[in-house]
Amino acid sequence: MVGCVTIQILPEEMLLKIFCCLDLQELSTVLLVCKEWKEVAEAPWLWKKLEVVVGQMKVNNIGILGTRRLESVKRVRLLSKYHPDEEEAEAVFQAIIEHEGIKELNISQNEISKVNPVTLANAVNTMEQVNLFNAKLTSQQCEALFHQMARDTKLKVLSIGCVNISGVNPEFLAAGLNKVNTARLCNTAITTEQLEALFTVMAERSELKEVDLGHNNLAEVNAEVLAHGI
Repeated sequence: MVGCVTIQILPEEMLLKIFCCLDLQELSTVLLVCKEWKEVAEAPWLWKKLEVVVGQMKVNNIGILGTRRLESVKRVRLLSKYHPDEEEAEAVFQAIIEHEGIKELNISQNEISKVNPVTLANAVNTMEQVNLFNAKLTSQQCEALFHQMARDTKLKVLSIGCVNISGVNPEFLAAGLNKVNTARLCNTAITTEQLEALFTVMAERSELKEVDLGHNNLAEVNAEVLAHGI
């Protein structure tokens, strides 16, 4: 007579096959069942599709990014209602920088003016994709962001629409943007000098494949510079 096989005695490999069919909420429940299941369900690849949302936790819990479970997560989003003070913002962005797996950062619609400009610049430029649409950035943060981008960046896609970048050094702006593949710059108050610097570098050497300059004034840009750039 064949003995009864219960789920409690299934090997780890079989449990992993079962757990990979669960959604993230169900996986969270699995963690609470028993010590053995928790150990199996902590496997990083089971959680790689998770988007970590900052703003639903206190800064003393941001250490969760360093747990085994979240080693493979790629996306972090800051809630628009999240307004950290300087100390908390520094802790959050340092944790993001130190996490080697995170590739996408969404800070759209956020009030992040208290974030240290250098810390923010480092965080943005270690990502592959960043959304800063309508983020409340200071002129110092914008300058630091493009200065770092011009020197070294891993960015492939930058969305920074509805952010005033008119005060950024044209040379840094042009050098930085020409290192990314996609730049979304609608309604950024980009100046004629910045545009001409951008198009000049585009004509010489550029990784840019797509650039959105909607709702900006290109009327004063030198026609020849514009034509060679695009």
